[in-house]
Amino acid sequence: MLSNPQTQTPNPNTHHSTGRHSVAGPVANPPSLNYLVINPLVLRAAEQVTNKQIIQPPLAKLGHYPTLTEAEADAVMRVLARYLPRQPQYWSFNHCSPHTLAYAAGVVDSEGYVGSVHYKLPHRRYPGFRLNLAISQNHLQLLQTVQKSLGASGAIYEVPRKLVQNRQCYTLTYSGVHVLVALAQVYPYLLRKKELAMMLLKFFIDGRLWVHPGPNGTPAEIHKLRAKYHRKLKRML
Repeated sequence: MLSNPQTQTPNPNTHHSTGRHSVAGPVANPPSLNYLVINPLVLRAAEQVTNKQIIQPPLAKLGHYPTLTEAEADAVMRVLARYLPRQPQYWSFNHCSPHTLAYAAGVVDSEGYVGSVHYKLPHRRYPGFRLNLAISQNHLQLLQTVQKSLGASGAIYEVPRKLVQNRQCYTLTYSGVHVLVALAQVYPYLLRKKELAMMLLKFFIDGRLWVHPGPNGTPAEIHKLRAKYHRKLKRML
């Protein structure tokens, strides 16, 4: 049986050190939002939209875990897009105009990587999976504008510069549940990456990415489902 998400610490949503230097500039990287607060917000929104018992389903078998249809995933993302900016106690959103949000969505659509990454820990039987959003650009001010618009816990890092590069490059990255928060801000304006955003939400809910694996590790059925979503996301890029 999977662990209770409210009593365990869900490792997949933690920010892992990359050894890169965070950029401090006119728009400093915001403090990391507490995923223990974000996870219930996203999950409750999914429960209210779908009327499904997602956080603590009555049966623990994989076949009885509630899953989202694409229509339900779309509805949940639209609800989050309306709801999240109204929660100043949790978010430090700059109330951007629709034009600014549409511009940020265009950057995500054209230059953003939206998908998942897998990582292996020595004491785990199966690799872990983590949602990922990354935008690389050599124009720092552009990334800072997008960072302000998305309003989630993301950080800008300097990319190690090579001899063939004339300008310093930077990457704006989000991981775990923070990816869903960032994408929700611009979801109504996304075109090319809208389907990927819906698939990430389905991955998060259906694959129960917020649940700590516990001392016995991730059940084989859950790992198989997560691996299936990971492969599907790669094919959608």
